[in-house]
Amino acid sequence: MGSNYRRYIDGSSHHVYNRGIEGNIIFYSHWDCILYLTLYYLLGKQYGITTWAFCIMPNHVHSNVSAPSYEHFESFHRDLFSKFTLEYNNGHSREGGIFKRPYGYAPKTYAKRIRENISYICNNPVVGNISTDIDGYKWNLMVYRATNNPFSEKIFLREASNPLRRSIVLLRYYHETGMPLTYVRQRRLFTGLDPNEIKQLTDKIISFYNCLDYTAIANIYGGDINNAIIAINANTGNEYDIPEDKEDYSAYYEMLKITSTSGIDLKTCNFEKWPQEKLTKMAHMFSKAGFHKAQIGKFLHLKREWWRVMHCLPTR
Repeated sequence: MGSNYRRYIDGSSHHVYNRGIEGNIIFYSHWDCILYLTLYYLLGKQYGITTWAFCIMPNHVHSNVSAPSYEHFESFHRDLFSKFTLEYNNGHSREGGIFKRPYGYAPKTYAKRIRENISYICNNPVVGNISTDIDGYKWNLMVYRATNNPFSEKIFLREASNPLRRSIVLLRYYHETGMPLTYVRQRRLFTGLDPNEIKQLTDKIISFYNCLDYTAIANIYGGDINNAIIAINANTGNEYDIPEDKEDYSAYYEMLKITSTSGIDLKTCNFEKWPQEKLTKMAHMFSKAGFHKAQIGKFLHLKREWWRVMHCLPTR
């Protein structure tokens, strides 16, 4: 752990990192990601936060931010994590904390360190083996600098279905009136849409609630966002002050596919309330598919006393 860990310096940007308790998975669906992003966007505006980099990973989140003061910085993150936890628990019918406390942060006091940290955050999905480049991953938001619909077809309202038109109108209302997209609101937005329309609406939501300051990013790379992208793709960056677990996150995406094809609703899943017999069955199914027992434990939120379920599983 570096000497700058949890040290705030006025006028600096700061790398902020928070992960699930015991490394547990938090973001099981795009609904969870949308909730976090929209809360982040609205609270960022409230507290005057500038975001230089942002990334949602399956069990942790990164950002590089600057704030008007430590009070703004701390209030923003306190409200973000507490409001997200409250809404998340409501949506997943669970109780208790989600994120490890305290969250980590470290100042980046000059341009080279800021650039290294932006690269580090943007390349998290690349290093984690879930994308081949920074533009291939939705939840670092970088690809949205160039287009509002990178992962779907452009929406033409005149040709859109009635459900999609209704959803766009409702989304504009939520955005203009400063409402985060809770699970209840997302349900209203996504009801009646086909899979392609869900992708279109997800892109539209991200473009509406995009928290990245692309001008700030460009300026730290000499004023050209294209040069910034080239540099970020060429260098995965460094983090000297905040410890982070390194692992292959592609395993969790494979586990999500298996879970969803088993008929489990990932929008509302709560493995912590599953009976032991059901957890054991799922754990052994994942083990037979070749997943490491530690990954299975994080995915299913197995507490320490549950590891007896796993003791007979292979370590690789």
